[in-house]
Amino acid sequence: MSGHVLWSYTDEVAEAGLEDEIRALFSFVKPLHYHEGEIILTDNSLIINGDIDLNIPLTDISQLYLGFDEVYKSSYVKNAGVFWQPLRVSYYGDGTQKVVYLIIDYSLIGIAKDKQWFNALREILSE
Repeated sequence: MSGHVLWSYTDEVAEAGLEDEIRALFSFVKPLHYHEGEIILTDNSLIINGDIDLNIPLTDISQLYLGFDEVYKSSYVKNAGVFWQPLRVSYYGDGTQKVVYLIIDYSLIGIAKDKQWFNALREILSE
């Protein structure tokens, strides 16, 4: 699988504030993110090529979560995320636990393909 990804590390999203919530109310504004690129799912890795490159071996993924949480709030997106939810990937990298929020193939009408990616990753990881 491959697609276009908007993404952020958890510490970046944690720094978001009221200005980001207000920006989310406007149409044709991309959801809160700090990085952008192309994402590829292989049999072994989740690879992001963009302003920052990221390679997450699937064996390093400790948790997948589809939805909003205390860090990436539904107030950061238009319509409070009625049509899509971010994909949170927790993994071990450089000896520490890391978390990224992914928004994959987001369209300006407010739909993303995160659920399809979540299901694909879950299926691969369960094998």
